[in-house]
Amino acid sequence: MDFTHFKGETEAAPYTLYAETKLCNILTTRYMAEQIRGTGVTVNCIHPGIVRTELARNVKGWRKWGMWFIGLFVTPFLKSAKEGAQTSIYLAVDPKVEKISGEYFGDCRIGRATLLSRDMGLAKKLWEASENLTGVTI
Repeated sequence: MDFTHFKGETEAAPYTLYAETKLCNILTTRYMAEQIRGTGVTVNCIHPGIVRTELARNVKGWRKWGMWFIGLFVTPFLKSAKEGAQTSIYLAVDPKVEKISGEYFGDCRIGRATLLSRDMGLAKKLWEASENLTGVTI
């Protein structure tokens, strides 16, 4: 992970940045779960799936046309907003998961994430970088 991307100090491909933000989400969740262990509070992160949204509405140039073209073929397979919300709702209300913390969920079950997402040394480094950037510590 390139920590210089946080403040726009270096440029990266959009998909690299997307992957790094997903990794940051999982690392932060796992680190926070360790920090609050034993409090009765849980924290998890989710992947809602590929949901029909307006996420690419500001894409310009050839990428916009490419996404439109690809959309012709993939749109029928995308989740609706209601379907995309199911894992969030599941984690919020289902008693079966009330004691699970620090996990990555997709489709209402614990998902598989990369080995890098379990690196607690990297998670701590990310947490400290976030504290430095925001000025907020816990």
